[in-house]
Amino acid sequence: MKKKLLLSRVKLIPLLMSFMLLCTAAFSQKTVTGKVTNSVDNQPLAGATVVVKGTTTATATATDGTFSIAVPAGKNILVITSTGFEELDVDVRSTLNVAVSLKLRAGSLNEVIVTGSPHSVKKTLLVLFRLLM
Repeated sequence: MKKKLLLSRVKLIPLLMSFMLLCTAAFSQKTVTGKVTNSVDNQPLAGATVVVKGTTTATATATDGTFSIAVPAGKNILVITSTGFEELDVDVRSTLNVAVSLKLRAGSLNEVIVTGSPHSVKKTLLVLFRLLM
């Protein structure tokens, strides 16, 4: 009887250790939050892409420029991009919250196609004009 109990404990120990390692690996990621703005007038950038470098983990910023992304263990660089702006790599090794300001890419808007009602066209052109100046 004692031999059976001892054998079952010996088999149980590796199983428990494997379970603990699996749990540690599953929960060893961190959630990084932040806000992306443009450097021209510090307005939020909606729809900017935030990617964990070296992975397929990505998200887009909300209309207020905020984002939240799960960063796996061993990965510490976020790549932030948006159309018309320079790409930026951000090291999140020692932080869980970042504020990023993207610089306008020089000469990136050579052509603009505008669609919509006359009122929205005026507003769109005004916003684009302000960004370019």
